[in-house]
Amino acid sequence: MRIICITGGIGSGKSTVAKIIQTLGYPVYYSDEKAKQMYFLTDVKNQIIQLLGKDAYLNDKQINKNYIASKIFSDES
Repeated sequence: MRIICITGGIGSGKSTVAKIIQTLGYPVYYSDEKAKQMYFLTDVKNQIIQLLGKDAYLNDKQINKNYIASKIFSDES
């Protein structure tokens, strides 16, 4: 079995290529979707809240992307 990885920048057509490959009958693993699901695993969610605070989640089904980005990419030096 061969494994092919599709990479590229935002808006470069990765999802389009993946959908074409899938319609040809090949299995496709969507890592973005799996990563989004992981935010809501109990252990992961608890660790994120411990690290970044409760504001990291808007509700039980949404993360607060802007808040998380501001915490991760802030320059505290």
